[in-house]
Amino acid sequence: MATIDDLFSLVNVVAVAGWILLIMRPGSPRIMFVSSTAIAIFLAACYSALFPVQYMMGLPGGFSSLSELQSLLSSSRWILLAAWIHYLAFDLLIGVWMAADAKSRKIPHRHIIIPLVATFFFGPFGWLLYMVYRKMVTPRITQQDEVQNWK
Repeated sequence: MATIDDLFSLVNVVAVAGWILLIMRPGSPRIMFVSSTAIAIFLAACYSALFPVQYMMGLPGGFSSLSELQSLLSSSRWILLAAWIHYLAFDLLIGVWMAADAKSRKIPHRHIIIPLVATFFFGPFGWLLYMVYRKMVTPRITQQDEVQNWK
């Protein structure tokens, strides 16, 4: 029977595999599918399986203050694991978005490896790094063009 430590190890290995694929083979549609859809679905399913635990166990803490959040995250290893999986899933999805956005803007992939690695380790900092770099290297686009890109 798998333990919480086994699940922690598994989600870490799967997330790292997604990042390696994203960094090493970004242009391949299959790789983008595996790193974004398949791995994200797996991580989301793991999180979703743990999510009800948060509300069914009647644990102390909550989200209204930093003290409540600390109490919640330190009250259960399952809650802590769910929070970690949440980070893994969203950081990977941001990395996939960055790779797709760079490709659509014809930014060479080698130029976004540092922001991708930074996103893997530091989440929002890596995304911010990419956004600053993107602004510096891509020609100014009109607001209308930006709106069209979101459709």
